[in-house]
This record gives sequence, C-alpha cells and structure tokens, in this order.
Amino acid sequence: MNRYFNRFLQTLILITSTILIGCAQPVDSIKPNFIIFIADDISWDDFGCYGNEIVQTPNIDRMASEGLKFTNVYLTTS
Repeated sequence: MNRYFNRFLQTLILITSTILIGCAQPVDSIKPNFIIFIADDISWDDFGCYGNEIVQTPNIDRMASEGLKFTNVYLTTS
C-alpha cells in the first residue's frame, strides 16, 4: 500500500506543479502559436507573398505580412 500512496503522491505533485507553472506566466509573455505549411509539388513562387502575380492567395499573403516568412530553405533529394 505504501508503494501506491507514493505513486499517488508523486502524480499529485506533478499535476499541481504543472498547473502552478502554467498559471505563473503573465499573459503578455505567452508566445503566439505558429503555422507551418507542408505541401508537395509547390514551387517557391506559387504564392503571392513570394512574387506570384497570377494566382491570388490573399489569406496566405496576409499571414506572411503579419508574421514570419521563410526565404532561405534548402532541400536535398536522393
């Protein structure tokens, strides 16, 4: 029985400390979420934010202007 009580106590301490750590951060210091698009057969200039003037991608362009846009990506193929 002592083993089960120790396990219960450890779990309770872990849950309590996790909750307290989560509540201790001020709201302003919480970093925003991010979105990574992973797609196949898309060239680097298929979106308007990367220079395409034919295909209109207003939502992706807006997200790129308000956030971070990667411009140097390297791909190796075998």
